[in-house]
Amino acid sequence: MQRKILTALIYLLAALADAWLLISRQPLNQPSAFETVLCVLAAVFFALAAALVSRRPHFAHTCAAAGVVALPWIYRTTLQGNIYANWWIVFNVPDRELRMYNDLATAKLAIVGVALIVFAIATGIMRLLPRNWVLRKMPLRERTWPAVAATFCLVAIWFTQSVMPYRIPGALDYSSWPILQILHVQKRGLQFHEMCVKVWGHRGVPESVSFSSNDRRLFEYRFQQKFAHAELSKSLGQQVAALIQSSKSVKSNRDITPLRRWKDEGWYVTGEEVALQAYTKENRFTPPQEVTDLFDELEKVPRTNESSEDRKDVCLGFCYDPLSGLGALYANHRCRWEETRFVCR
Repeated sequence: MQRKILTALIYLLAALADAWLLISRQPLNQPSAFETVLCVLAAVFFALAAALVSRRPHFAHTCAAAGVVALPWIYRTTLQGNIYANWWIVFNVPDRELRMYNDLATAKLAIVGVALIVFAIATGIMRLLPRNWVLRKMPLRERTWPAVAATFCLVAIWFTQSVMPYRIPGALDYSSWPILQILHVQKRGLQFHEMCVKVWGHRGVPESVSFSSNDRRLFEYRFQQKFAHAELSKSLGQQVAALIQSSKSVKSNRDITPLRRWKDEGWYVTGEEVALQAYTKENRFTPPQEVTDLFDELEKVPRTNESSEDRKDVCLGFCYDPLSGLGALYANHRCRWEETRFVCR
């Protein structure tokens, strides 16, 4: 009897989760009318399954397994996301921007709701398997664990497909972009030190420089990003202009991946007219001396307007890549044109 009560509770929670996903009216993608009808049917199936477990268990498990008809709706509105957001990267929103988002609680409920629905479907399927199959030696009460494993695998796949590469929900409008950026990343075990210098100017003429740095660690959800600004001297401006001019002919290297070795280092250079280049131990490219010399000179410039902000990484530092360090944080920073449409990772 206790097992039947627990099973009924699982099916009831799945019915409530399905109904909540339907009426919350915050889908990332608009479902079709047919998909909405399937979602309604799934809620009815789960409710019937919860009500009939004690009287007609076989029919109840069949109803729970039939809840699979909700998956097209759930995939379109919850799992798939869109080019600007998904439920997982909402957890990357900085604290200062949370007031613009009402989706943090919704994201948590949506993730739990999907897990409950998948768990209920898997439970129903496991209960329906004939005892003379592979699971014939497994007691009926122990068939819950494969359902737990199936749910965990689906949520894990959904998570990994949603959080990588690192980004923050939405798109950011900007009127200018640095004419030159140099990012230096040092990894020592679990510790990262990142420093990015960004040179700003008008029509290719360097005018000012900004600094962005952090000391983050793997397995930490939060870290502090520090910022500062400075004016460029005429001599430094000439060095910047010379580096930009010499870098225009360098071919792009778009294969930019996070540093994974225990002790590693990477240099990354890009700009308005400078193709993105990576110099790492993995690709065996050494940064030009003029890049490292200019970086060292810019670091010595007296800084003003120092500030910091909170950053978050829902996958605990493993998604924050060099492009993130270069400021590619929003969806439109990750967009590229493919044949007939924009694709935003």
